[in-house]
Amino acid sequence: MSATEQALLCFKISRLQFALPLDIVERTLRAVEVTNVPDANEILYGLINYHGDLIPVINLRHRFGLPAKEITLHDRFVVVLEKDKKMALVVDSIDEVKIVKNDQLRKVDIPLSFSQTKDKTLLNDAFSFIAEDDGILMIYELDKLINTEALIYIEKILKAQTTAS
Repeated sequence: MSATEQALLCFKISRLQFALPLDIVERTLRAVEVTNVPDANEILYGLINYHGDLIPVINLRHRFGLPAKEITLHDRFVVVLEKDKKMALVVDSIDEVKIVKNDQLRKVDIPLSFSQTKDKTLLNDAFSFIAEDDGILMIYELDKLINTEALIYIEKILKAQTTAS
């Protein structure tokens, strides 16, 4: 792969196609039982035991305004490492690893809100899009999608769970 290309993990949530840079993806796995945690909000499904570590399971459906859905055995978890934090993202299906040329990407600024604050945050350069024959593939930067406030909240939940253990 050259410097003008990047590898993406493509997946679906509902009818929408998404992708993440492959370099932040540690692993994909079948959905497993998620332990609910007290005071969890809509962005956090709960926690899973991942090789002895407790990691948060993130609900991207809520973030994108999609209808709520219980996790099933048909769902997949994408385990990512972002800013030294591991988390599992719940997706409906994994499609493929795709190599794209950087000049195919189109940047768009999109306002998204984190439900706890109802704050509309403009995510500058957070999303890139590629138009494909079967729709639009949305590529996002995880650290901008899961904002700092959400990460602090998740860290607080993890600390409370670790202390309680």
